[in-house]
This record gives sequence, C-alpha cells and structure tokens, in this order.
Amino acid sequence: MPIAIGIIQAEHRSYAAVLDCLHNLARDIGARGQSPDFELFYLVLEYVRDFIDRYHHPKEDHYLFKTLRRRAPEIAPALDELEAEHRRGTELITALDWTLRQYQGVGEAAYFAFRDSVQHYVAFERAHMKREETRIIPLARARLTIEDWQTIDNAFLENDDPVFGAVPTKRFEKLFTTIVAMAPAPYGVGAQWPKP
Repeated sequence: MPIAIGIIQAEHRSYAAVLDCLHNLARDIGARGQSPDFELFYLVLEYVRDFIDRYHHPKEDHYLFKTLRRRAPEIAPALDELEAEHRRGTELITALDWTLRQYQGVGEAAYFAFRDSVQHYVAFERAHMKREETRIIPLARARLTIEDWQTIDNAFLENDDPVFGAVPTKRFEKLFTTIVAMAPAPYGVGAQWPKP
C-alpha cells in the first residue's frame, strides 16, 4: 500500500475519533444534563482548524488530488466537489466556533444552536471522509503509477517541511493527546462524567 494512503487513512481515523468526541460531548450536555467543558470544546476546534484545514486537506489537494486529475481526468468534477467541501468545512468550523462562543456567553439558551451546529458539522465531515475513502482512494490505487506514488509518498513523509513536516506533526499529536486526556470516559481517559 502506498505510504500516503496509510497516512491519510490514519489521519481520518484520528479525525473521526475527535469528531465522535465532539458529537458525544455536545449531545451529553442535553441528554445527561452535563456542564459544558468549554476548554475542551475550544481544544477540539483548534485541532480541527489547525490539523484538518491547514494540514490534512492541503496535503490531499496539493499532492493526491493534483496527481489524480492528470491520471483520471474524468474524476475532475468529483475532485472539484471535494475541494469545495474542504473550503465549506472551514466555513462550518467558523460557524461552529461562533455558536460555541455564543453558548459560553449567553448560557443555556444558546445550547441547542451549538448542539445543532456540532451535529451538522460532524455529519458533513463524516460524509466527506466516506467519499474520499470509498471513491478517491480506490481510484488512486488503480490509476496512479509507482512514480506518482513515490512523489506523493515523499511529500507526505517530508520531515523538514515547515507546514507538513515533523514539527507541526508533533504539535498536532500533542493536541490530540490532550483532547483524549481531557475528554471524560468513555470518549477519552479523563474523569468519568458524574452521575446525573
């Protein structure tokens, strides 16, 4: 398997775990009457903005999608749609950040707008990843050459790249670990929610 595919799939798994955590924590506020952990929510949004919007999606756009456009021009409309979804995801996370700030400032009256924003964002991103995993990655495996994969793999493994290299990767790993440590069980390893 090309290294880049393994990296993309691993990043999708980490992202899916963060999305699950975000969704479940927001849901539990209403379902269990839990108090919101605003610090944790802001950390999750930071991870999404920095990792997904500034790191993961640009790697897909600049390396995998660009090469696939040359080898499978018929897939260009689907790639255009995925790239538009990358931009739309940025807009949705900005809206989600706004609803979180409203919720923190206004209180309980703004909870449902925040919860709905979380549900919309999580559903959008899950559907987006599913399209990449079920349509784009299989086509890339079938159409890209060994030379294509060498170039893409090298780009994904570049250690001294200031945007995609080892330093930002370590920062994202630390942020992900912090989220897992702060999130209460069963979503992370933090303190268990108190019984309502």
